Amino acid sequence: MAKTPDATVLARQSAELSSHSSPDILLAPAVECRLSFFNWRHRNMNDYVPEETMSNERPSPIAPICLVIGALLGLAGSFAPSAPLRGLAWGVDGTALIVGAALLAVHFIRCAQNVLAAGFLVFIAGEALVVSGSAMSLEASAPSFAAGAALWAAALVLISAPTVMPVAVRVLGFIAGLLFAVTALLTFAGRGLTPLSEPLPFFAYPFLVLTMCGWAWWCRRSPA
Repeated sequence: MAKTPDATVLARQSAELSSHSSPDILLAPAVECRLSFFNWRHRNMNDYVPEETMSNERPSPIAPICLVIGALLGLAGSFAPSAPLRGLAWGVDGTALIVGAALLAVHFIRCAQNVLAAGFLVFIAGEALVVSGSAMSLEASAPSFAAGAALWAAALVLISAPTVMPVAVRVLGFIAGLLFAVTALLTFAGRGLTPLSEPLPFFAYPFLVLTMCGWAWWCRRSPA
């Protein structure tokens, strides 16, 4: 049976090990820890993007393309000669606008423009409601359109309030937001409005189209 070393033997062996250990060996763990921290800090500093650089960064080039496609197809759908063509135009229009708004929301989140980012997120929610009724009859899609118009109005106000977009684009956005807010309130109050009722919301669409074209133009402008 193996004999367990007593405390005296263990103490002597520990003393011998300490006497033969160099200061470099004893300091090695501390040096290694400091080097690891330096490497971690250096790596994170390399990954840091200054806020000024991010504010001068352009949005994705896909965003203005989607906005223009959505604006033009939405307007074309309003004058489509048949329900299937109208549904096709509005379906593609809504999908393109959601993609463009999502890209802009990500851009403004990166630039710490929280109000603008929130505005485009609300716009996505409203557009999703509107596009859900693209294949329905005008009467059947009225409730979802009214809900989408209400969210459009809120989104247009949120996007137009900050001083980021040009003044003309912001004014158009406020006008479109007001007209869609009136449309939503009238529908919620029991008026039988459809997406093509006149005067509202039919005459609100040109202001919305011009606003979205203004957003697309802003995307392609040279950064300040």
